[in-house]
Amino acid sequence: MTNTIIVGQGMAGSVLAWELHQRGHTVRIIDDGHRTSSSRVAAGMVNPVQGQRLTLAWRIEDCLPVARQFFDEMAEQFGRVFFRPAPILRLVASEKEHDYLEKRQADERFTPYLGEFMAPSENAPLNDDHGGLFINHSGYVETNPLLDYLQTYFREHDILCDAEFDHAEFVVTENEVRWRDQTAERIIFAEGWRILENPFFREFNFQPNKGEILTLKSDQPFPTHPVNRGKWIIPQPDGSAWCGSTYGRGKTDLETTPTGRDEILHQVEATLPTHELSVTGHRAGIRCAAGDHIPRAGWHPDHPRIGVFNGFGSKGNVFIPWLAQRFADHLTSDTPLPPDCNFGLNPPRRKK
Repeated sequence: MTNTIIVGQGMAGSVLAWELHQRGHTVRIIDDGHRTSSSRVAAGMVNPVQGQRLTLAWRIEDCLPVARQFFDEMAEQFGRVFFRPAPILRLVASEKEHDYLEKRQADERFTPYLGEFMAPSENAPLNDDHGGLFINHSGYVETNPLLDYLQTYFREHDILCDAEFDHAEFVVTENEVRWRDQTAERIIFAEGWRILENPFFREFNFQPNKGEILTLKSDQPFPTHPVNRGKWIIPQPDGSAWCGSTYGRGKTDLETTPTGRDEILHQVEATLPTHELSVTGHRAGIRCAAGDHIPRAGWHPDHPRIGVFNGFGSKGNVFIPWLAQRFADHLTSDTPLPPDCNFGLNPPRRKK
């Protein structure tokens, strides 16, 4: 009997499966080729601060070093670099945002992550009329190549089952779980926004958020480092840039839209006023976050053999490695899960 079935081979399912496999735990991944995985669409940003108010990400002191260590491990395993360290130039978009920035710079918790403030015009030809600063310990992950390498590894080790998971074929008993001819001690759903269609979890407070991303070309070089001024700009090796993102709260369609295109393009044009930009690519994905923006790792309160590893939102590359290690330790060494993300401690959202 397999120890654990994992549904989903996006970043969450892949990293959890890797950590369990490295501990000698038998794992079976069921995945449909990431057809709706946000991991395949996302820009892969690693950013310790978030939002207009520049708040620190959840458990960033724990998560960030483990994330860096994990991506270094992947580079050693596969002979290819996946994490690209790069400070993010955060351009201040308003006086209100500038006020938040001053408060953060006075807070010693932010000292490792925020560079010195730069006055307006120090970053020409960028539009920095309110100044800006560099966010340290940041960068981006080349997620698609990493998932490709992991997919190949899982196939070679007979871990990956290429199939669409149908809940009608799933059975849970007191002693085991079964899906088709697969039998295991437990199952963990790491299926991103598809958790909303899961009969065991759709009443819980997971929230979808659609995001659109553009690939842009320019008549002049993009900045050599990521830039964020309302929308982020990430330079690519081929001279293009990935730019985004939109936030469509509650939306679960994967269609790209003229509205999303214009929203991103207009903001990037405002950031790079001297550039002539053209759109060469447009894609959409769906993030999945918990209502309190804390990811979930734990067990269904009524079904102790059914688990979840989900709710990472746009911070998956920061949160997933650390929390996957905690979950793997929990399964193999019976260590407790972090109490703030243990799903069983969070009651379902009741419909009115």
